[in-house]
Amino acid sequence: MTLALDFETGSQTASLAFNQSTTGGAVTADIASLAAASFSETQSAQDSLFKVDDYPAGADEWISRSTNTVDDVIAGVTLNLHGATEDLDNPGTYDKIEINLTRNTEQLKEKMNSMIEAYNTVVMYIDEKTTYDEDTNTAGILSSEYTLTSIRSLLRTPLIVNAVGFTASDTFLNPRDIGLSVGADGMLELDENEFDEAVVDDYLGVLSLMGAKKTGSTSGVDSAFVKFYGASRYTNAGEFDVRVTVDGSGAITSALIKEADEDWADARSATIDGNYIYGNDEVDSNYKPVHPEFDLQLAVDTSQTGRTMDVMVNIRQGFAGNLYEQVDDLLHSGTGRVPISIDSLEDRINSIEDRIEGEERRLEGVEARMVARFARLEKMLSMIQQQFAGIGML
Repeated sequence: MTLALDFETGSQTASLAFNQSTTGGAVTADIASLAAASFSETQSAQDSLFKVDDYPAGADEWISRSTNTVDDVIAGVTLNLHGATEDLDNPGTYDKIEINLTRNTEQLKEKMNSMIEAYNTVVMYIDEKTTYDEDTNTAGILSSEYTLTSIRSLLRTPLIVNAVGFTASDTFLNPRDIGLSVGADGMLELDENEFDEAVVDDYLGVLSLMGAKKTGSTSGVDSAFVKFYGASRYTNAGEFDVRVTVDGSGAITSALIKEADEDWADARSATIDGNYIYGNDEVDSNYKPVHPEFDLQLAVDTSQTGRTMDVMVNIRQGFAGNLYEQVDDLLHSGTGRVPISIDSLEDRINSIEDRIEGEERRLEGVEARMVARFARLEKMLSMIQQQFAGIGML
């Protein structure tokens, strides 16, 4: 026997089913006695909170993330958080989990060499298409295209300058610090001995220089009260100045953000949400961020009442990530230099083809007129010849 009950509960329909395998008997159901159910919230959702090597130091201070998968705290490592480690017998104390990491230096070197090979392939292609060949006295087919020279310069820049957002407190600042350099011929090369020494000296520092993904830190006298919380791929790497004012009641009343080389008169107002502030989120018609602090997130200690606090924020980006963004911008549909140049070249080719077609039509007209003229001339000569033949018979 099966009894099914459907009843309306707001926008949802619930079902109650009873299964009885034996035959016979009777069913008695008193629907009126079913009372409305009530629910008790046993635990509310919250962000993941954790520390790494006892950082942050304060007992009530934690690294906070809105997801259980964290890949922006330890360079090159993704943490999957599966549960809390609070000691139930001693509330407020937590067991530590030891994570052992193995340095796969050979794979790291292989990836570095793969990047070098890809970079050098592009450079050789650009050279082939733009260089003058003295043996054949011919210039490359794209020798007049300034865009290629510009592209080569853009790709080269992240590999010869200090990584964006890195400071003197970082072990490595420049790709050459880990053995990566651009030779006189423009080719990228790796000094493997120097690279191995850098890995031994500071493995995480090497990973950070190569692949830091908009990781951040704050400095200055108020850096204990205004801290980096997060950023995204749309946040510009670099150095920012932040000024936050907290009133006597502990509410943030003003938050300004500017790049380090800007004046405070050009600073933008940040979005305030409780004790968090967020960079200006304005986008242009192509939905690209207008301001460099887009998606920059900072946490503010609002117990610092009646104060205006200034901090410097450094957003780090490794040279490989910077190089990737340069390539992505160059190839971006509609706005990238490469598709724009391709469109321009196609327009020029189409224009030349139109001119060729026009010239061919003109030449066809000239040919037709010349044929007609010579046909008339041939006819006249034939008539004259006939007349002379007649005269000769007299």
